[in-house]
Amino acid sequence: PGGGGALLAGPSSDEASSGGLTPRGLLSGGQDGLVRLWDLRAPGAATETRVHTGAVNDIVAHRLPNGQPVVLTGIELNQLAALQNEAVVSLTGEVGGYIPLRLTRDSVAVRDGRLANETPLSLALLPAAGTRAMAESNRAVSIALEALNPLRVERFSAQVDMAADGWLDAAVHIRGTNPQRNGLPVVFNYTHKENVLELLRSLRIGERITDRVMTETRP
Repeated sequence: PGGGGALLAGPSSDEASSGGLTPRGLLSGGQDGLVRLWDLRAPGAATETRVHTGAVNDIVAHRLPNGQPVVLTGIELNQLAALQNEAVVSLTGEVGGYIPLRLTRDSVAVRDGRLANETPLSLALLPAAGTRAMAESNRAVSIALEALNPLRVERFSAQVDMAADGWLDAAVHIRGTNPQRNGLPVVFNYTHKENVLELLRSLRIGERITDRVMTETRP
């Protein structure tokens, strides 16, 4: 394990296994799988996030050029699911992690962002035209969707990278069980690549076209 116990303070110092100083305070990791950012001006006060299951044995803290690590915690998946234009999936539980942002005058990049579940998660596919079309187009896809619906997720992790030109690379790992199939174990690995800037641009163009059509067809 890296880091020194002598540097660590706070209620969980007996479990700490790694740490390092940052411009914003003391960063520590422990056997409980949590990373804590301690405010040295307020002893005992710490921001916590779970980056993965198992012990945190080593931490490397560094300042990102023109950037800032963004720590996420308590992200409620049901609130994210509510943003769907067409309800395709139902989600519950909370996730968190960190997204190291590199900011420049005209771009945003992410390098080695990590997300993980902070609570048990659940997933259920809802009746939707898109889901039915996917299932009907390919038998293997149909089998995979049946295994995932519904799913009690014990472990979720994701790694996210995005280049300054907008290309996003995401790798997702899900492990859980299907309660409607006698607790069938399910392991799902998924990778995705997409240009987020182009996607946002196309969505804006689509909204403009829709607004224009609606305006011109009004009596």
